[in-house]
Amino acid sequence: MKGIRPSNDDAPRNQLYLSRDDWSPRFDSSFFTVEIESYEKLSYPPPAEHDQASVIQCKTSHPAYYYQISVFCEHEKWIVPRRYSQFQWMRNQLCKTKGTPTNGNNSTTRTRNHGNAVATENPPLPTGTCFFEVQNASFAQRRQQQLNDFLDDILTQPGNSFHGAVVTFLELDRHNQRQQGES
Repeated sequence: MKGIRPSNDDAPRNQLYLSRDDWSPRFDSSFFTVEIESYEKLSYPPPAEHDQASVIQCKTSHPAYYYQISVFCEHEKWIVPRRYSQFQWMRNQLCKTKGTPTNGNNSTTRTRNHGNAVATENPPLPTGTCFFEVQNASFAQRRQQQLNDFLDDILTQPGNSFHGAVVTFLELDRHNQRQQGES
């Protein structure tokens, strides 16, 4: 796919996810963590600093809640605004790569890993909304916590922090490009 870093042996694998409780700014650039610190209801899309926003296929209707994901790596912090449908996109990309179904939020499937069958559980994604569901501040706060839990579940699974869709979604390559530019 255009714009998504491939998840193969040629892709740089230099950043590992640590939960917010385990991460420290003293760690080098090999480690990162994330936290959704806030949300904002916007009547228009946020300005995109990179072309990556166009790579992530999602709904375009507005107004919509955008969750402000803070990404921490070394002493750097950047904010990545994402709406719910972009979380769905990332999860679907991960499921496609692993050969697991993209429909259903909590399914357990069997997949192949080096010739051996192993159980793979799809991390739960908060359910979508119905057209008649009230989307107020209480709704947004509840979903913010659910999406924080979802990110932690996704990123703690082996190999997911290297996956091209995760790198694109969290703009991790942005940090890598800065590091390479300083070298």
